Amino acid sequence: MKFVRSACNWSIMAGLVVLAGCGGSDSRVSVTGTVEMDGKPLPEATVGFVTDSGSSMSSATTGPDGKFYAKVTSGPNKVTVSKSDPAAVAAQPLSDEASLSPTDAELATLRTKPKPKTGVPDRFGDPKTSGLKFDIKSGMEPLSISITSK
Repeated sequence: MKFVRSACNWSIMAGLVVLAGCGGSDSRVSVTGTVEMDGKPLPEATVGFVTDSGSSMSSATTGPDGKFYAKVTSGPNKVTVSKSDPAAVAAQPLSDEASLSPTDAELATLRTKPKPKTGVPDRFGDPKTSGLKFDIKSGMEPLSISITSK
């Protein structure tokens, strides 16, 4: 009986060591930076980081001064910058009703409506077309992300 209990204890300990090893290998590092558009800080923008393999994503929102802080997976990351139109978000009424998928007619109407203008060109919201890429490393200098409205 004593041997069985000892074997169980060792099995539990080995399992905990394996789990601790899995959790301890997180390769996320702290990243800070500033986003500017046309040379001016871009407030309330979302900055996204996507690893080259697409296996990890992180995001942060810029403050009034365009600065952000994020925990990002180290290594090469494609970066996106996007911004929601606050007026369009505020115009959407809240509902307690269950959400249903739109009908084909409703979907066609939604597709023909113009997208709200945010001032940030759509190409910066897609990691394939943003043209923004950084090699994220521990202890790196703050990032300076500059985009243009054109």
